[in-house]
Amino acid sequence: MPRRDASPKSTITPAALRRLILARSGLLRWTRGRRPHVEGVPWRDELHGEDGALQALRRLEAVQLDPVAVVERNHHLVLRNRVGAYRSEHLESLYRRKLVFEYWANARCVLPADDYPVFEPVRALLRAAWPPFPPPLQQAITYVRDRLAAEGPLPARRRFGPYTMPVLEGDRFIGRLDARLDRAERTLYVERLMFEPGVEVSAERLARVRGAIETLAEQVGSRRVVRRPPGASGAGGAATEGGSVP
Repeated sequence: MPRRDASPKSTITPAALRRLILARSGLLRWTRGRRPHVEGVPWRDELHGEDGALQALRRLEAVQLDPVAVVERNHHLVLRNRVGAYRSEHLESLYRRKLVFEYWANARCVLPADDYPVFEPVRALLRAAWPPFPPPLQQAITYVRDRLAAEGPLPARRRFGPYTMPVLEGDRFIGRLDARLDRAERTLYVERLMFEPGVEVSAERLARVRGAIETLAEQVGSRRVVRRPPGASGAGGAATEGGSVP
């Protein structure tokens, strides 16, 4: 007879897994088991300023760099959500102090300098002669080039904007925000705010999201928040009293 595994099987619910990922990413307060005391807090509560930015990078291990700054560059948004009183100058100072460096991890990333030796095997491979592409990859490259030559640039099909930001409420993903910062006008334009299916759009929830948008605007140097249709340009739009979005 086949041997049965007598060890108890553990299960994890999607909600528990979601909370674990958010907590490990520094975005959620969490407790362990049924004990009432808090085991962990959002990193913003304990990491602050330049030293906090370095500690956040060490915990994350790598943060992807993105030169696109529709609202703010990706790496600054990632650190701002995890480090209290974070400013972009903090990361620039870490570069000058040689405490961080840029390298290709999963993409072009900023990493803590402690991990520089980890990439020596990769650097050794890159110093060697670059091998030819394997046949399947070369076939894919040829296919894309042939289509571009025959049809020209193909239109991108987007359901959401090119720089849509997620809206989190605790451990729940409740919506998406399309926004654009006009640095000359110091205005954050909100082009779309879309809630996920099944999310109740109550007055209280709207007020919380509105407050989060206004906090984001303040952090990126905007003086006001204006609602504007997608694709519009200029100052056309509506700002409510105090610059909040209705």
